[in-house]
Order: sequence, then structure tokens, then C-alpha cells
Amino acid sequence: RTIVIEEEPSASLLFSCIKIAAIDDVVELDRLAGALRAKGVTIDAEDVAEEAVSQGLLIRNKDGTYLLLQ
Repeated sequence: RTIVIEEEPSASLLFSCIKIAAIDDVVELDRLAGALRAKGVTIDAEDVAEEAVSQGLLIRNKDGTYLLLQ
């Protein structure tokens, strides 16, 4: 199976990675990193999560995880 590297992934691709990584609406960075890698996205998981926070899609929890807002 060939993984296509996404140089500039779309917002919908990044959001689908976030949804894949979420368990009970909680996103851990290591799971997000795995989802991003599986989709060929080379952007750092923390950068994706922080962008999602700035867009109002995630809220940062005190324990370093993120809460997915629906």
C-alpha cells in the first residue's frame, strides 16, 4: 500500500484525522500523530491540534489532551 504525502492537506483531511483520533471526544496527540501519518500528513500533531483550537474545533485540556467540540 502506497502512502501519498500530503504537502498541503485540506482542512477536511485534517479534521477527519482529528475525528479518527478522538475516543469519547478526547484527542491524544500520539493517536492524532498516528492518524496523520496513516493519511500521509507530515504536519506535527501538536500544530494540527493547536490550529484546531484556534478554529474552535478543539479545547485544550489541562492533562495535555484535547476535547473535540461537536
